[in-house]
Formats: sequence, C-alpha cells, structure tokens
Amino acid sequence: RSGGNPAVVNNSAWRTLFTGQGQKEALTRMESLVKQEKTNHSSLHTLAALYAEQGRLRDAMKALYRLAEMNLLCRNNPPTYF
Repeated sequence: RSGGNPAVVNNSAWRTLFTGQGQKEALTRMESLVKQEKTNHSSLHTLAALYAEQGRLRDAMKALYRLAEMNLLCRNNPPTYF
C-alpha cells in the first residue's frame, strides 16, 4: 500500500522533483498508488515525471501514453495537459 491520502502522496512525490530528495522512495509509493487507483490522472502524470527524472524514459512514455488514452476514453474527467 502507498499509505495515506492519495492527493497527499501525489503532492509529496511531485515535490521531490523540485527538491531532488527522496525520489526513489516517492517512485515506489507512486507505483503502488497507480496500481491501486488506475484511473487517477494526477498520480499517473506524477509517476511519468518521476520515471523521466530517474532516466526511465520508456516507462515514462508508457505512462504518458496511458494517460493520453485515459483522456480520450474518460471524457467526464478534466483533461491533462502535457
């Protein structure tokens, strides 16, 4: 389990992109969170950014493709801008 409120976990992980501290732990938490909440746009976007920051570009692209697909399929959700 990622632990805690999904929005708090996501925001904490996003913050590591700017501080550079705790990114590996944040990546682990975000992978867990995205597995639990498969349609959470914000979490998937953060996960893609963390992957890219860690040099895992293929994983980042897969996450972004998944996000783009979700945007097309889930018209009731607000779009994610890249």
